[in-house]
Amino acid sequence: MLTLTADCLTQRIGPFNISTSMNSIEIFAGGGGLALGVKEAGFSHSGLIEWDKNSVKTLHHNCKNFGFGAKQQRIHNNDICDISFLEFRDKIDLLSGGPPCQPFSIGGKHKAYNDDRDMFPEATRTLREIWPKAFIFENVRGLLRKTFSEYFGYIILQLTYPEIQKKPRQEWQRHLAKLEKYHTSNNVVYRLLNAADYGVPQKRERVFIIGFRNDIDGKWSFPEQTHSEAALHYSKFISGDYWKRHSIKYTVEKEAMDISLWNIVLDGFGNHEPGSGRYNQQRSAWDIIHPGRQWAEKLQEGKAKDDIVRFIDDFFNAQPLP
Repeated sequence: MLTLTADCLTQRIGPFNISTSMNSIEIFAGGGGLALGVKEAGFSHSGLIEWDKNSVKTLHHNCKNFGFGAKQQRIHNNDICDISFLEFRDKIDLLSGGPPCQPFSIGGKHKAYNDDRDMFPEATRTLREIWPKAFIFENVRGLLRKTFSEYFGYIILQLTYPEIQKKPRQEWQRHLAKLEKYHTSNNVVYRLLNAADYGVPQKRERVFIIGFRNDIDGKWSFPEQTHSEAALHYSKFISGDYWKRHSIKYTVEKEAMDISLWNIVLDGFGNHEPGSGRYNQQRSAWDIIHPGRQWAEKLQEGKAKDDIVRFIDDFFNAQPLP
């Protein structure tokens, strides 16, 4: 196994740098999207590690053009399975990365722990060896599917207690049972986030897992969302602020207004079609606006439009606009 050191003891790996400011190491760096966010959060990258050669080329390009707070020579094209991080123990503030998503992706073969590309065990080993103050990992929403629920719980417990190692040839279910007996901490949290809810013009859902070392009093919570699809519909088709803000000439025709109001009432608030059950929704404006669908029926008949517009205006006074 190769040893990574700050003094470049091995020419094959190249130099790593231990910054005096908040520093980080990123594994499974890909093209550098997460690395850029970590840099913007105030961290200086001591090293970025990626196995795929094409991704490393993209990483070099992005590092040159966007600046990751890391020099080009701190980008390493290596297999994490071949690297020891023991030299960095207690020297790194943050470990970040996005383990390969193929074992959990909806478009994949759904093999999870039976897939050789499942790198969460390696992520756990890296966490155990570096022992950073905090870590952040991200993966696809498929990781939260019911079929993976037990294994996902196992991943969370491994990241919570990386010091409790899995024995060679030990089945992960037996290791899970041991971790569950030991479990008393809540310093690892996770949540499914959508980039569009934070102003990114793209629907991109990812599971983020955040953890803090036991001796770190990390009182942290996920940020509140700043944008919503319903608010976007409102600003485009009711207030018209969207077009003014982007200096675009747009006239909302009466028919378009009727259709968009109908869509907002039916879809924008409750995220579901009339007559069908809500999907993972708490009480929504759908419940408020038309109990028994009577408001929607009036709207469809061309009645009560002014009342609904007035109601929506009042509702959105406290809503974040895109």
